[in-house]
Amino acid sequence: MTLRSSLLIVGTFAALWFSNAAFSAVDSTGGPRETIPFDTGWRFWLGDDPAARQPSFDDSKWRELDVPHDWSIELPVNRPPDGERNGGYFSHGIGWYRKSFTLPAAGTQVVIEFDGVYMNSEVWINGQFLGRRPYGFIGFRYDLTQFLKTNGSPNVLAVRVDDSLEPSLRWYAGSGIYRHVRLLTTGFTHFRLDGGIHITTPQITAEQATVETKYIIDAHFFSEEARQAWLKDNWNAKPEKREVVLRSSVLGPDGTVVASAESQLTLDSMQPGQSATQSVTVPKPRLWSDKSPELYRLRSSLVLGDRTLDETTTTYGIRKLEFDPDRGLSVNGKSTKLKGVCIHQDAGSFGNAVPIEVWAYRLGLLKEMGCNAIRPSHHPFAPEFYDLCDQMGFYVFDEAFDEWTRDWPYNYTENPRGKSQYGYHLYFDQWHDADIRAMLRRDRNHPSVILWSVGNEIPNQMNRDGYKLAKELVAICHEEDPTRPATSACDQSFVSSRNGFMDALDIGGYNYIDRLYSTNTYVPERARFPKRIFLGTETSHTVHYWLGVRDNDYVIGDFIWTGIDYLGEAGAFPRRGSSSGVIDLAGGKKPGFYQRAAYWSDNPVLKILVLA
Repeated sequence: MTLRSSLLIVGTFAALWFSNAAFSAVDSTGGPRETIPFDTGWRFWLGDDPAARQPSFDDSKWRELDVPHDWSIELPVNRPPDGERNGGYFSHGIGWYRKSFTLPAAGTQVVIEFDGVYMNSEVWINGQFLGRRPYGFIGFRYDLTQFLKTNGSPNVLAVRVDDSLEPSLRWYAGSGIYRHVRLLTTGFTHFRLDGGIHITTPQITAEQATVETKYIIDAHFFSEEARQAWLKDNWNAKPEKREVVLRSSVLGPDGTVVASAESQLTLDSMQPGQSATQSVTVPKPRLWSDKSPELYRLRSSLVLGDRTLDETTTTYGIRKLEFDPDRGLSVNGKSTKLKGVCIHQDAGSFGNAVPIEVWAYRLGLLKEMGCNAIRPSHHPFAPEFYDLCDQMGFYVFDEAFDEWTRDWPYNYTENPRGKSQYGYHLYFDQWHDADIRAMLRRDRNHPSVILWSVGNEIPNQMNRDGYKLAKELVAICHEEDPTRPATSACDQSFVSSRNGFMDALDIGGYNYIDRLYSTNTYVPERARFPKRIFLGTETSHTVHYWLGVRDNDYVIGDFIWTGIDYLGEAGAFPRRGSSSGVIDLAGGKKPGFYQRAAYWSDNPVLKILVLA
C-alpha cells in the first residue's frame, strides 16, 4: 500500500467520524467573541539569540512553517553515548518562533492561547515579556490587549522554547510549539476563558435531566467609552452597575433548542470573578456512554439591553456515573467495566505534532478491538483528543503528572527512588497548583472524562509523609470538580497501600498488582481493604489481569501497557521506541490485537496467524 493510499484511508475514516460529530468542545457563535486560528505563517530558527524577542529583529532568513511543529522528529538521531535511550536518541535544544500580524481598530480584549509548547516556553509581544511556562503538556494563555498596535501596524509575537536540558521525560519528549495556537477576542465583559463555564448534570431520570451551569463572569467595562475613561484616569474612574440577562440554551444532538432558562444579573464593572448559577431542565434526555456517545451543546449568552456582551457554545454530555466498592462502576445505571489501554501522545514520524485524522484512525482501531477506555499517559493530551473521545465514545482516565518532588539522584526510571534528571520535580513546588487546575478546568466539561489521576508511579508514594501531597492534589480535584473521583497510579502498592498514601485517594490505583500478589491478583487486597474501589491503572497483556477485572465486581477495569507502540524507552540503538503495543506505529494490528479483541469484543473473534 502506498503512503498516499494510506493517508486517503485515514482521511476517509476521520471524515466519517467528523460528519457524525456535530460539534467540537468549544466554539463561538455571535456576539463579540471570536476564535481566530493562529497556526500559519510562523518563522522558526533552531538556536538561541536574545535579540529575537525584539520586534525589529530581522527574521527574514528563518524558516517559514505552520504549527503544530515538532522539531525533534525532524533532526538526525544521536548515537550513544550522546544519544539518550529513554528519549529514543532524538535531538533537542533551544528554538525560537516569531509571527507578525495586524489587527483592526481597538474595542475588544485579545488573548493568545497555546494548547501546548514543549518545554520552558517564554513569550513576548512587541518586545513586552508576557510570561514563562515550564510544563509542556498543558495549555496557557496571555492577554495581549494593552500591548497591541491596532492602527494597521504589525505586531510581533516571539516564543522561545528551551528543551536543552535532557532527559526531561522517560519517553519521547519532542520539542517546540507542537499543538495548536489561536487568538481569542471578546468584549471587556465576558465569561471567563479559564473555566468560566462549568456544566454538571446532578439529576437524571428517563423523563428529564437537570443541567446546572456555574458561570464566572469577568466584568471589566460595559462600553468602549468607559474603558477609554479608565485608561485616561484609572485612579479616579468609578465602577458602574448594570442589569444584564444571563441566558442558557440547550441544543440537542440534532442542533435544535430543547430547553432554555434566563435570569437577571447585576454586574459591577471593574470586578472580575463574579459568579452565577443557572439550571435548565432537559426533557427525555439522550444519555452519553461508550455505546451511545450522544452530545448536547449549551449556548451561553450575556446580554445588555439590545447588545450581546458575550456568547459562546460548550459541548457536554448527559450521563450518570456511580462508583461503588461492592458493585463497581455503573454508567447510566448499567454495570460497566473499563476495557482500557495506556497510550503516549506521539505518532511515529509525526512526532508529537499529530494530525487529528491520525488519532481518529487509531481510536477507530481501538474501538474495533473492543476497547472503551483510554489513559493518556502520563499527562494531559491535546484538547481535540478529548473531543474525539467524546464523539467516538471512550471513557478517559485523565492524568496530570509523572512525578512530584522526588528527583533523579535517588535512582532512575522505573526504580521507585526517582525519575528523569531534568523532569517536572524541578518545577513541581512552584507550578503544580496552576498546572493541575488548568487541566481540570479545561477537561471537566467532557463527558468522556470519568476520573482524574494526580500522578503516575510517583516516588513520593514511598515517603512516610507522601500522603500529604496526595491529599492536597485530590482536594484540588474535588474543589474544581466534585463530580468525579481521583486516584493515582501506584506501582509500589506493597508500600503505598499501607502507609496512608492510597487512603488519600478515592479509588485504589494499582500498577501491576501481581508485584504484590502473584496469584488471585485482587482477592487478598480486597480482604484487607473491603471498602476500597479497585482499578488496574496499568497492567500487562497477560490474561490473569483481565480475569481479575472480569470476575470481581469491585474491580472497575484496567488499562494495558500499551495500546499502541510509541517513541522512546527504546532499548538498544538503533531502536527508536517501544514495541509494547497491540498496534504498531504505522497502525498495523499485531497478534495481541486479536487476543485482546477476543477478551473484550461483544462479537466472536477468529484470527489465524502464522508466526515465524
